[in-house]
Parts: sequence; structure tokens; C-alpha cells
Amino acid sequence: MQTFIPHGKKIQELRKALPDAPSQETFSSKVGIHRITLANIETSKYHMSFELAKKIASLLGVAITVIAEEKFAEVKKKLPPDEDIQEIASYFLEHQKERNLILGYIRGAKGSQEAFKRFKQLHQQPKRKPA
Repeated sequence: MQTFIPHGKKIQELRKALPDAPSQETFSSKVGIHRITLANIETSKYHMSFELAKKIASLLGVAITVIAEEKFAEVKKKLPPDEDIQEIASYFLEHQKERNLILGYIRGAKGSQEAFKRFKQLHQQPKRKPA
């Protein structure tokens, strides 16, 4: 799940610049969130899902990149272009507990090539169905 860090002041400026300059209460009801959540977004205290960022951007008439940036975007730029590695890294950047469990497994590898190989093998294993 992608998480976005809002540019709170920009969101607030754009909301207030809309033709009817809706209040937080009015705008948040159009978005489908509580006013407090919008207040936290506008002060950059709340990270948004992709869906929420998309909805807010749409109501403001701008691209998502104008109002938010993907969490860990700078880290992701430094990763190898391999799709599996990108997907795995994105998951572990968002899920700290799982990351810590897997790190022990990966650290047992002899070198980075073996670590990537183990990482990919683990990622490609079929998911177990709950009993």
C-alpha cells in the first residue's frame, strides 16, 4: 500500500482558493473523511493512502504530486530497477515488524547477490492459506 506525505499548507491554500472557498467541514464531507482528519492532513500530521490523496487531488483539480509525495520516495530511487526488489522493498518500508523478522534471514547470506537471490525466492514463494 502506497503511503503519501501531504504538503499540508499547499492543500489548505488550494482548498481556500476554490471558487466557494469551502470550510474544512464542507471539504472533508466531500472527501468522505472527518474534519479532524483533514485538519491533520493540512498540518502534515497525517499520512494519506493513495486513494485518499487521489480523491483530495481530484477535488482540488490538481495532480497528486502537487499535494503529496510518496513516503520513502528518496529511498526507493536508490534501489536497483528490478521489479521484485522494488515491490519487496516497498512492502518492508511500510511494515517494520515483518522487515525485522526477514532481516535475520537475509543477513545470513554471503554477499549482496545471495541476499537478493534469497529475497526474491522468499517473495516468490506461494502464499499459505490460513487454516
